[in-house]
Amino acid sequence: MTEPSSPDSRSPPGKRSPTDTNEHQPPGDWKHHPELYMPDGTMLFLADNTLFRVYPGLLSKHSEVFRGMASLSECQPPDSEIYDGCPVVRLTDDAEDLAFFLSATMGLQSFHCHQPTSFQFAAAILRLATKYMVAPLRRQAIEHFSRIIPTRFDEIGNKECYKQVFGDDPPHPFALVSLFRECQIPYFLPWAFYLACNQGFEKLVGGASHNDKPIHLSEADRCIALLSWKKLRDATLHIRRTTVMSRATHCKQGACNDSLRMCWLDTAFHGVRSDAMEQWKLFSLLARYDESTVGTPLPNLREITPCSSCVISWSILEQNGRVVIWTMLPQTLGLPNWEELRQEHARSIATT
Repeated sequence: MTEPSSPDSRSPPGKRSPTDTNEHQPPGDWKHHPELYMPDGTMLFLADNTLFRVYPGLLSKHSEVFRGMASLSECQPPDSEIYDGCPVVRLTDDAEDLAFFLSATMGLQSFHCHQPTSFQFAAAILRLATKYMVAPLRRQAIEHFSRIIPTRFDEIGNKECYKQVFGDDPPHPFALVSLFRECQIPYFLPWAFYLACNQGFEKLVGGASHNDKPIHLSEADRCIALLSWKKLRDATLHIRRTTVMSRATHCKQGACNDSLRMCWLDTAFHGVRSDAMEQWKLFSLLARYDESTVGTPLPNLREITPCSSCVISWSILEQNGRVVIWTMLPQTLGLPNWEELRQEHARSIATT
């Protein structure tokens, strides 16, 4: 028996392709999963070269896809593939992912959205709960990932740290983009793409390494990320430039002149990245300032501090600029605006 169609058959980089199947593997190459080969199970799943013997009736309670598999197994054609007295369903899923998913679905291993869970486990639950339409597990997995994904500007820096959510197995931003794309969660994509852009141009183009394994974005997502990286980098520089060149209405210090602002502006051009959501730590930048990197020696900027009125004004202007960039982030990535994404996400959760 072949695998039924799924809601989304796309595979992220590093995962199995739907064409990379176990179709030609002979039974002699198969092995039983050490914990999920039930002696009294009545259906076999083959993933990679690993056999899972399961209870189709139990799985059918949670998924209409498994319900369909179970009904088909009751009416096997004469040429159906049989092993150990059970019909075999060949799947394109990764064997480790399938083991996590089956264990959680059959209640053999708990998955709770508010407990630290490795990224591999959580991603497997989200990926396969989406594919096989197991609504309760999908909702829990989405809630789990929502603990690290800001969807409002005031949540930036106030979400849980990766270690609290994933323990010692934090995800790479490229993996998050691929996972949320595959599992049709566009509401989480703006932040995932933002983190991916912050990996820098070289890694966006050539890929990165995570846990000693290569990882990269799909070709389509790489193009989106590269365009967004350039836009975010330009936006970062625009915020710095417009902030530094502004003057508070009640400027209290004669030193707040054009010469001082040009010094600060020169500093603003150094180390520009795509991290437009991060507050520019001006005084931290001053501490790293190196006069040898510019053509004309400039005064020691640490000795030239704007007046308090200008400092307050700069802080407000910079934050307002970051709010604007955040508001436009989904459109920068070619996605609907935040409100449309929020409404679509709420409908998706309600109908799952």
